[in-house]
Amino acid sequence: NIPDSLDPAVPTIMGELKKAGYVTGHFGKWHLSTYDAPGGPPLPPAYGVDEYKIDLAQRIVGSEHYYAPSGLGRDHVTSGDRFIFDHAISFIEKHRDQPFYLNIWSHIPHIPLYPSAEDMAPFHYLRPNDPWPAPKQVYYAAVSIFDANIGRFQASQEAVLLDLLGHVQE
Repeated sequence: NIPDSLDPAVPTIMGELKKAGYVTGHFGKWHLSTYDAPGGPPLPPAYGVDEYKIDLAQRIVGSEHYYAPSGLGRDHVTSGDRFIFDHAISFIEKHRDQPFYLNIWSHIPHIPLYPSAEDMAPFHYLRPNDPWPAPKQVYYAAVSIFDANIGRFQASQEAVLLDLLGHVQE
């Protein structure tokens, strides 16, 4: 009999860091519990998470904790990642002056992937005479979306670091 969720009594890095005074955040996929766990799923606070936006059904977590606006449709895996990184960037900006721990769990490594035609255009050479995208074209486009989000995240952190260094020099 396999449980539908991790027992919240099991120590997690988020729980231990929270006890040590860190603010904890989790944005993206959530695999510590499922929506159909008996008695309802343990939500992130049960594991030591202070702030979160996850992909469990909105009816379970509420719209304030759902990772993306509703209506993304079938491309929620690729387009939804932008929102995951937006939340992570906001979390760090909000908690930049205190110790924090952040999980970012992207959807990009998972299928199905539905990048837009615009996202796939740079990889059209993989299947130039076919109206249907090639698997590599879809995959490369999805990885490029993920890479762009990582780049946005890094740029935001460089800006925070430069601002903090500016305050130190003053």
